[in-house]
Amino acid sequence: MMDNNNPMNTMAEMMSKMMGGTLGMGMEMMTKMMPQGLSMMLGKLPKDQRLVLAKELVAVMVEKGCEGLTKEERDQFFDDLIVAIRPEEKAD
Repeated sequence: MMDNNNPMNTMAEMMSKMMGGTLGMGMEMMTKMMPQGLSMMLGKLPKDQRLVLAKELVAVMVEKGCEGLTKEERDQFFDDLIVAIRPEEKAD
């Protein structure tokens, strides 16, 4: 059952209807469009605002990305995230 109070579901549903597809299709489209939009936008923000926005985005992604994970899965999530953000930092 879809949570109608979740803005992501509402956005995905709206995109799905516009494209004539399913909710899953809308979510997939959003996951592809968001990084592209952020990529275009961040470089145009003043330097002092970039860090503020980046910290807010990362905090939300980590919080939601870790929902329902075991401690071991969370540890692996963070290890993988650190390597993705700073490839020179290799997880042990």
